[in-house]
Amino acid sequence: FFLYLSWGGFTIQQMQKNASFVNLISIGPERGEGLPEDRRGACSWLGTHPNALLAAIDGKASNYSSVMARTDPTGWHEMFRAPVPGWRIRNFHWQDNADRQPILWIDNGKGGLLYQEWPSQAFNPLRDSSVKYQHESSLTMADIDMGNPRLSKFFKEVTLISENLTEDIEVALDYQADGDIGSTTWVRAGTFYVSPEDTIPLNIGEVNKLRLRLRMLTDSATKPPIVRAVIVEGFARTPLKYQWNLRIKVSDTQRSSKGTRDHDSDELTAWLKNAARKAKRIRMRAIWEEMDDVFVIVEPPTILRDFTNSFRSFWGGTQVITLREA
Repeated sequence: FFLYLSWGGFTIQQMQKNASFVNLISIGPERGEGLPEDRRGACSWLGTHPNALLAAIDGKASNYSSVMARTDPTGWHEMFRAPVPGWRIRNFHWQDNADRQPILWIDNGKGGLLYQEWPSQAFNPLRDSSVKYQHESSLTMADIDMGNPRLSKFFKEVTLISENLTEDIEVALDYQADGDIGSTTWVRAGTFYVSPEDTIPLNIGEVNKLRLRLRMLTDSATKPPIVRAVIVEGFARTPLKYQWNLRIKVSDTQRSSKGTRDHDSDELTAWLKNAARKAKRIRMRAIWEEMDDVFVIVEPPTILRDFTNSFRSFWGGTQVITLREA
């Protein structure tokens, strides 16, 4: 139904063809953010598993090679990574076994073979009690910026929902913030020892984004730490915008501080309403420094009429005006 092929030295293409059209799309692990620079390479071999499409990524002489698995339409998972750069993976073979664990044989590029045992009782290794685990693994999470990398933030704590944690089965938490993200600098935050829930305080302020790394360790080959969820609690500081509420005395007989006739009440009201309706930018001047030379948006005024002279057609009272910093 699909044809898969390596293309361009960096991607995997999926071709679909029927009587009416031919569709060719990129599905390789280079999509989106792609692989880290030291793990990129060409797809050198493709194979199948009942639950995944398998691909060997040849890092050549300078990068790490790996075997990747695609278990859904968008996600790739690293199943094996060469221990050192230059071990070129250009071939693998899936060996099914009826009476023992299936094996993925991997050519290490140095004239030798490596193998990896896979579950025999379920697709999920956690549902197969015979599966053995490495003593250590790590998971580097995506950046946490609460949807806006420009806002300053305070990160209070991290809560881990897990299984199997004890004194000898643990999850260590490290983090990077702002300029350290993507570097080799990690700050040790603490270690989770308790399941099903444990919390480590961070109390990190004045940062824009955070990256977390979990390092999972076990002293038992058959009992790994299981991470179900990572919950980060924090606060994003929305941009500070000040607001001023003014009470202005208005009257057709009102005089300014210089003794001249002040603004006409009706004209002032109409101008304020029009400025509010159009979100007009207004430059505010004031004798107080914190209010002077600030651009504001005016809200529709509230008019409190104290008197009206019907014979001479003038009125007076108070206008309450709200100014918001633009």
